[in-house]
Amino acid sequence: MNFSYFYYFIFETMFSLEAKIRTENARETREADLIPGVLYGKDVPSTMIAVGVSEFIKVYRESGKDADITLTVDGKKYTTRVQEAQRHPVRGNILHIDFIVVA
Repeated sequence: MNFSYFYYFIFETMFSLEAKIRTENARETREADLIPGVLYGKDVPSTMIAVGVSEFIKVYRESGKDADITLTVDGKKYTTRVQEAQRHPVRGNILHIDFIVVA
């Protein structure tokens, strides 16, 4: 594999997700086939959000743990990383996601 192509693929590919601001509690969010989460950063107020289960799993598997993800919340774009993805201890499904704004 050509190194420049490898560098481009790993470091320049951006992944994106759509999220919505959530007002319901975490249990209701999970019942609606969404994953509850929080978006926070240096100049960003802590915001409760929800992302689609299948969309997040697809992006998380492709991007890996340390990749930048463009998160769109109510039309505003944030460059984020997954700070933590909490999983159920037995079933293994994702219970909650922390997105931290990096830029």
